[in-house]
Amino acid sequence: MSRPRARDPQQRYDALVSRFAERQHSANTASAYRTDLSRFARWCDGQGLQPLAVGAADVDRYRAACEQEGLSVATVARRLASLSSFFAFAVDDGQLATSPVARTERPVAEPSGTVPLTEAQTVALLAAGRRLGAKTAVLVDLLLVDGLKLGEVLAANAEDLAEDDATLTVNRRRGPVELDLQDGTALAVAAYLDGRRTGPLLLGDSPTRLPARLTRFGADYLLKRAAEEAGIEQPVSANVLRRSYVGSAHRNGDSVEEIRNHLGHQDSRTTRRHLGREPGA
Repeated sequence: MSRPRARDPQQRYDALVSRFAERQHSANTASAYRTDLSRFARWCDGQGLQPLAVGAADVDRYRAACEQEGLSVATVARRLASLSSFFAFAVDDGQLATSPVARTERPVAEPSGTVPLTEAQTVALLAAGRRLGAKTAVLVDLLLVDGLKLGEVLAANAEDLAEDDATLTVNRRRGPVELDLQDGTALAVAAYLDGRRTGPLLLGDSPTRLPARLTRFGADYLLKRAAEEAGIEQPVSANVLRRSYVGSAHRNGDSVEEIRNHLGHQDSRTTRRHLGREPGA
């Protein structure tokens, strides 16, 4: 049965934004998208435009308007990335034939100040994770060796693993993706689950309630403990480990495009920023 479409253009846009937000696996991500898309709708209203009827030239004018507000390069890039993801969803959903953002040039943000780990620190952190227990080992491995986002790790369930624990299915914007885990990660996962095949992949430890899904706070605590155990003085976060994965994969011969596909980046410029390289470098 086909989905009924709202007759009013603004209602149609709002309904599509709601469906797009519901596809996100993080409440924070959904909220950020809603905020960016609401801003875009207000700008369109001020220009006498309907959001789902804009063209590439209109998106270029929106970008210029954002820049004239004095927003940072990263903020402008994020707003355009939100539009890109939304309009790609609109095309996939059959609401539009093409995306008006496809040919819009996005500003390039300066490389992040996040400092990746050295090879020696990487080895030390992996060893520390194993000394601290199977759960910490799985968390560190999935972020540092397999390059997953923290949100993907925390949202994963035991049911998302293949029977041999060597493949994990993660949910991304364009749907589920199967990722082959490194051998060490698969072994750590098998040791941690110890035969459990249901429920959250990683469980939190609370003395006052039944086991539940590991939270971001709990994950940050485990990473901090692992960094201290490894003797790493610089701040260690999930973002540091993901950036370290990118550098390690590139040094080991993976191309930027291969890394982009693995990470789920829609734009290779995002991957290059993780490497501290400008597009085209």
